[in-house]
Amino acid sequence: MRKTCVVLAVVMGLTGCSAQPGSGPSAPPPVSPPAAASPEKVVLESFVGDKLDDVEHALDQLKLKHEAVSGDGKKVLVAANWTVTGQDPAAGTEVKTGSTIRLTVAEAASPAPSGR
Repeated sequence: MRKTCVVLAVVMGLTGCSAQPGSGPSAPPPVSPPAAASPEKVVLESFVGDKLDDVEHALDQLKLKHEAVSGDGKKVLVAANWTVTGQDPAAGTEVKTGSTIRLTVAEAASPAPSGR
């Protein structure tokens, strides 16, 4: 009998079983879910007709780079004064985050002077 108990104890030790009644193999530690990753690709919407500052903010939120170029060669100093007239890549195109979106812009129309 003693020989059987020793063999059982060795076998139980090798297989990770416990000699205590009612206890089973230990459960693996809980695994934390992965952190929410940002999407690697996004589909562009149309930004044509929108104010440049609004578009730049939207592209920043999508983790996309952007560059604005004036159709008439003027330098863009205040984004709120410009309107997007074109974009490359076009709306509906799927792009990787980190990609650069080229925005063609025109100066926004100034309000008409009041007739005082």
